[in-house]
Amino acid sequence: MELHTENRSPERVFAMDMRYLKPQEFSEETGLGQSFRFLFFEKGNGSVCIDGKPVSVISPACLLLHEREVLEVSPDKGFRIHGLFFSPSIINSSFNFENVRDASSVTEQSQILDLYFLRGFLERGEKYIGVLLTGPGTALKILELLRNINDELTLQRDGFWPCRSRSFFLELMNLLGSLVQNPLAGGSLPGSDELVRSVMEYINCHYHEKITIGEITGFFGTNRTTLSERFMKSAGMSVISYLSKIRINMACLLLRDTALPVAEIVYRTGYEDAAHFGRVFKKETGLSPSAYREKNSAL
Repeated sequence: MELHTENRSPERVFAMDMRYLKPQEFSEETGLGQSFRFLFFEKGNGSVCIDGKPVSVISPACLLLHEREVLEVSPDKGFRIHGLFFSPSIINSSFNFENVRDASSVTEQSQILDLYFLRGFLERGEKYIGVLLTGPGTALKILELLRNINDELTLQRDGFWPCRSRSFFLELMNLLGSLVQNPLAGGSLPGSDELVRSVMEYINCHYHEKITIGEITGFFGTNRTTLSERFMKSAGMSVISYLSKIRINMACLLLRDTALPVAEIVYRTGYEDAAHFGRVFKKETGLSPSAYREKNSAL
């Protein structure tokens, strides 16, 4: 099976090394030796085998595989699996399957930053084997991003579809990176403060919407003082600071790695006013959005 998406416009012929497969199209052998594989288990519980080793999966969950790992899925577990298959070059045009594993070959600042997105696909250890359990909010966000990616790849409404599909892909990779780096945000650290974990997950999934402290306290049935004290104790920052951090980090990502207009990035990161966005962005980064893009663009 070809795991790329072809441009249908006769004016510009090219293929994008990324493809989404719906659950009914998924096969455990798809992508082996060809692509990195992001698999989202929407339904089903049980075990799968990765390179012959059994791994427990409790849906909703994510499985991050590199191109060499052999996956075996029992058909009787009732799994509903979404698949996103991609080449490392989608993240950075200079990446391939060899140099992403060789730290000495990655020297440019943009390359070093972009390798962050592949950590979950390449790094393995006793505590992390490629499986990420997610809360219900994170699961909904992942499904939303997969739908957006699929819409852009299949409908190709305008000339921005490659850039826009890649922007949703990078947003997904950024979310996965935060789950790999900080299990608290993903809801997979049982001993953490349940309220803080839930609020962080909520912010991670809704940062692009209008969010107020009053809405958060009402939604989680708490008060400002309790939320502030517990969040500061667990996260080391205020709720608003965490929200701003998530929004500005995503804005930096979209400015650096896509050609989307700044006006669209403002909207995509939850800001209603471009001037306010510009002030917050400069306060956090020391640069205006346009200056940041000029200095850090990976395109």
